[in-house]
Amino acid sequence: MGFLIVTGETPANDPFQGKLRALRPSMKLRSTAQFDSVFGFRCSRSNQLMAVHAAPNHVGICRIGMSVSKRVAGGGVMRNRIRRRLREVFRKNRPGIPTGFDFVISVRSAKLPGGVLLDSMVLDLFAQVILKANRREEDNNRCAAKE
Repeated sequence: MGFLIVTGETPANDPFQGKLRALRPSMKLRSTAQFDSVFGFRCSRSNQLMAVHAAPNHVGICRIGMSVSKRVAGGGVMRNRIRRRLREVFRKNRPGIPTGFDFVISVRSAKLPGGVLLDSMVLDLFAQVILKANRREEDNNRCAAKE
C-alpha cells in the first residue's frame, strides 16, 4: 500500500488551495500522555535510520510527534533541523496519509537522506505501520466481541 506523494500542484477541489498548509497545533503530539499512548499501543516499523510508531486516535485527523535524542543528533540546532525536515515531509504528504492515527517518529541516525528519498522512506514506514495497526485493531475488536 503506497501513499500519494504530493508535489507542488494543487487539485481544483483542494480546500487549502492558495493557503499555506502549515501544521496546526492540533496536528502535533505534545504531551507525555499522548506519546505514551502511542508507545503503549506497541505497533512500530523501522529501518536503520528511524522508527515509526502508530496508534489509532479516534479523533478523525492524523497527528505527529517526533523524538530526536541528543545522543543521535548532538546539539539543538541539528535536532531541530531534523524535526523540521520530518514535519515538512508529513505536511506536504498529509492529504495522502489516512486519518485517525497518531504517529511518533523516533530518529536513530542524523544522516537522513534528502528530498524525495526521505519522503518515500517515511511514507513507506507509515504504510507498513498502518497495516500493522489496522490488523492489531481488528484483532482487539474480534477478541472483545468474543467476550
